[in-house]
Amino acid sequence: MEAGNIVWYLKVIWHHDFPDEPVGILSEVGEDRYEVRKVEVFRGGRLDWADEFAVESEHNVGRGACASA
Repeated sequence: MEAGNIVWYLKVIWHHDFPDEPVGILSEVGEDRYEVRKVEVFRGGRLDWADEFAVESEHNVGRGACASA
């Protein structure tokens, strides 16, 4: 990473009863507020991931800018 770049991280814990949906999402958000990569955490410990180059997940990285923190 170059000096001066601002990167922030978002952690979401989702309480629900949907067996096929993640219970946690970890996202890296770049200086432009677009999601760079993410990890989805499922019950039982399965991890899916996605970034701009590859997807090992049902979901790609976000297509729109994230709201300001």
